Amino acid sequence: MSSSPDRAAAADPVAMGVRTGPIGRALRVLGAVFLGAGVYVLADIGITGFRDLDQLRVPAPWILTVVVAVLIVDLVTRFVPLARRQRMMVLAAIAAVVVLAAVVSLASGSLWGSPLSDMVWLVDVGYLGYATASLLLAVVLGTPGCENLAWAELRARLRGDRSPVSGVWCIGGMHVVDNWELGRRAQRHAQEEARRQAPA
Repeated sequence: MSSSPDRAAAADPVAMGVRTGPIGRALRVLGAVFLGAGVYVLADIGITGFRDLDQLRVPAPWILTVVVAVLIVDLVTRFVPLARRQRMMVLAAIAAVVVLAAVVSLASGSLWGSPLSDMVWLVDVGYLGYATASLLLAVVLGTPGCENLAWAELRARLRGDRSPVSGVWCIGGMHVVDNWELGRRAQRHAQEEARRQAPA
């Protein structure tokens, strides 16, 4: 029979803080490559080129901007250490800054242009760089679930705390991969233990 921890790990290893396996780490590397490529695309366009709509006919910059917007909302609502009401105020402040930048741009003759386009480019590049680093750090540390927890785990390790960080669900679905892969590993381990303990 498998032990209770093995059954729990098979059910939800991410919540237990079980280290990620090779498949989960490989997918995080691929995610880092994808987001890093996004940084390269935006850097190639440049902050001044980003102001020119004629150079933004391809959908990639807009797709990246939507991805960044979703990830920022996720970061603020789940990981910023504030009360729920304060988190909503942070999101409202971000929206207000975007609206103000749009108004200023419009006053200068065009909705899309500086300062709105510059702000969007800077936020896109900055957050994609942060997310790329988070994924790579999660690979190194083996952080399960959402990669945003990798920084909390790094801080804990630097303080000498080696206990595993309990993972949480990931907006990109990495927790699903982790639970599947690590659950299978826990089940195999339990089966091997059962075979070793079985009478000859």
